[in-house]
Amino acid sequence: MDELRLIENQKRLLNSRQLFDLEITTRCNKQCYCCPRQNFQRKNRDMSIETFEKVCDWLPHNCNVFFAGYGEPLLHNNILLFINKLSMKGVGVSLLTNGKLLTAEIIKQVFGAGLERLQISILLRDEVADIAKYVAMCGDTNGKIRFNLIYDDSMLVPFALIDELQSKGFEVFSSKYIIEQMNFMKTIIKEKFCLVELSL
Repeated sequence: MDELRLIENQKRLLNSRQLFDLEITTRCNKQCYCCPRQNFQRKNRDMSIETFEKVCDWLPHNCNVFFAGYGEPLLHNNILLFINKLSMKGVGVSLLTNGKLLTAEIIKQVFGAGLERLQISILLRDEVADIAKYVAMCGDTNGKIRFNLIYDDSMLVPFALIDELQSKGFEVFSSKYIIEQMNFMKTIIKEKFCLVELSL
């Protein structure tokens, strides 16, 4: 049964639209304990409109773009323009945010520009109280918003919270942050790897 499920998943992936992660800024307005960016030696830079237009021209039609990376996409002054350009090309656009800049108006603007899905990462150790605020902002966009609930190995899987959010129409998945493993990975990133970046 597991082998059949694996084959079906492989077929689904092969037949799905291509997905491209796009980091349009290296800036971030948060210091997450589970993020290795604090060990990156990177300048704070934003992708220029000219570079973005080249990327947009290069992308195939009928693909998906996920604004993500180690920066916060909503910090970019041209995020609405970028979303709209991709949407007008027929590209499916999603965005990952830490939520700190979200307001009801910004949610309305990004979906109005053509965004298809908004993903909000929540650090359950520190930010459980913020979830109700985000839920209240969403209006009738619940089905287009996904919560990524990040919990560490000192916590239990937040089944009750997942059920509650799903009952309100939100998509939810959870990620377990294993402290010892992540600290090891941060050390590896810091000491062993040289990051090579495309010029923004």
